[in-house]
Amino acid sequence: SKLSKIGGAASKAAKVTGAAFAAIGSAALAVGTKAVTGAVEFDKAMNQFAASTGTAESELAAYEDTLKSIYTNNYGESYEDIADAMAKVTQQMGELDQTSLQHVTEGVYALSDVFGSDFNETLRGVNQLTTQFGISAENALDLLATGSQQGLDYTDELGDNISEYAGKFAQAGYTAEEYFQLLKNGTENGSYNLDKVNDSINEITNRIADGTIGKAIEQFSAGTQKVFAEWQKGGATQKDVIDAIVKDINSCKNEQQALTMAATAFGTMGEDANLDFIKSLSSVGDAFDKTKVKMEEMKKVKYDDLGSMLQGLGRTLETLLIPLGEELIPLIQEIAEDIMPVIQESLPMLTDLIGSLAQSLMPVIQELLPPLLDLVGELMPLFIQAIDEILPPIIELIQQLLPPIMELVATLLPPLIELFG
Repeated sequence: SKLSKIGGAASKAAKVTGAAFAAIGSAALAVGTKAVTGAVEFDKAMNQFAASTGTAESELAAYEDTLKSIYTNNYGESYEDIADAMAKVTQQMGELDQTSLQHVTEGVYALSDVFGSDFNETLRGVNQLTTQFGISAENALDLLATGSQQGLDYTDELGDNISEYAGKFAQAGYTAEEYFQLLKNGTENGSYNLDKVNDSINEITNRIADGTIGKAIEQFSAGTQKVFAEWQKGGATQKDVIDAIVKDINSCKNEQQALTMAATAFGTMGEDANLDFIKSLSSVGDAFDKTKVKMEEMKKVKYDDLGSMLQGLGRTLETLLIPLGEELIPLIQEIAEDIMPVIQESLPMLTDLIGSLAQSLMPVIQELLPPLLDLVGELMPLFIQAIDEILPPIIELIQQLLPPIMELVATLLPPLIELFG
């Protein structure tokens, strides 16, 4: 009848509507759960940052925005990881403005991602470059990116060496660019690690300062003697003296004379080292003349792919949910406080009930278990036989379908990438 048809249609519509509302409810629950989880993790991260840096609560809002920006740019493993990184930057470099804080944190993360360098050691290197040479953090990061690209981090110690020796080189009169050029020259000419280059310059500066080279200055050319005299009067730097001595060693036609000069200037480092290495210890070169925005270029290359873009989009959505989670947290706390007494009151009764149920079911389980095991034992060979028969045609089908599927993917992927871009 018409009435029964209308009733059936209404029933079907009710089921569809119910399913739709159930799906909406599940989605809303999932969003709410993600929002609350994200908000809790974010607040925990900011509390850790505030506690480890002494940042006042009234100033936290700016740092929160910086943390979210770093996270949505795809750096760090989590909110807590980024908060820890920001705290380390703040502790070592002082209270930077938010733009500089983000730039340094992301830059050190990028060096760690690309070259596998240690975050803390790289950060110490950045800090010493800015402190000792008076350059900006951006300049320091550009130099580290350029140096790493040219192989200076080949023993995973670039940041550590810079943090140890930067002050010595700055005091000797090197610019930051000249320091990196000298490291490059030394590593390309026989140094098995950066320590050897740094120790060699450390040795010659000590011998200039303690009078050892002054006592033997007649071994060197008239030009070097003049530079040394100017240094004694404050008109030249130790770097000028070193460059003059290295030039003399390079000019020697007699190898024994060159070795004697090297031993006088560099002590045991000059005696033990390859002469080609000693001859390379100057700051001559242009490898670090154009390092500006090198870090930004490296970051663009490293993170310019579809996977990174989609991950960044996902992280952006996560941060957008944080305010919702912060609104839901008090409500959840209130519900939990109301429910907890009921749970505490009901728990003993539930425990007794479960215990009684288990005891009553145990005889049934013990009776059913042997025939079930027998049944499984009988069915297992048949199941294995069925798999053996079904598997070959399935594998053959996959092998036939795979080439056209791969061809389809190869055809569709470029326009999809362009669309997302």
